[in-house]
Amino acid sequence: GELLNAISARHREILVLRLVVGLSAEETAVAIGSTAGAVRVAQHRALQKLKAEHAQSDARRRRSDPS
Repeated sequence: GELLNAISARHREILVLRLVVGLSAEETAVAIGSTAGAVRVAQHRALQKLKAEHAQSDARRRRSDPS
C-alpha cells in the first residue's frame, strides 16, 4: 500500500487496469480517455518509479536493521 503512494493516482489506475484487470493498452486508453501509446509510456514510468522506490525502501530498511 505505502509503495503505491509513490505514484500518481493516474498511474495507479493504469497499472490496475493493465496488470490486475488485464486490459490491453488500447482498452485501457479507451477507459481513461487517452491513447494506447500514452498508456504504455505511463505504465513504463510508473513501474520504473515503483522499482526505484522499492530499492530506496530496501536500502533504508537495511541501514536501520543492524542484523
